[in-house]
Amino acid sequence: MKLFHYIKELRADASEPEHMRVLLTLYWRVLLWFVFIVMLGVFVYGGGQILGVMSDSSDGQSDSSSATSTPSAPINSTQVDAVLQGFTARQVQFDAYKTNTTPIPDPAL
Repeated sequence: MKLFHYIKELRADASEPEHMRVLLTLYWRVLLWFVFIVMLGVFVYGGGQILGVMSDSSDGQSDSSSATSTPSAPINSTQVDAVLQGFTARQVQFDAYKTNTTPIPDPAL
């Protein structure tokens, strides 16, 4: 491996300014390649995650469309009456809260 011998020689002569420049250029290039590889990995991983989410959402849409096309059981009148009574009870409770509120003083005054 001639590269390791070259790096060892550069490191031995690191006190010389002309060799220091070569060593720093090599260091800078290694850092740039490392950042490039990390960024490439991030984009590949992110793209895989996005594609996974998109395929899951398209599977969910096909499942929901098939579920809505099948007829469901008819609604009986007792269920409708129970829901309406629940809405009426909530309306009465809301009106009671609205009339029994206590004013809160403004803390800025």
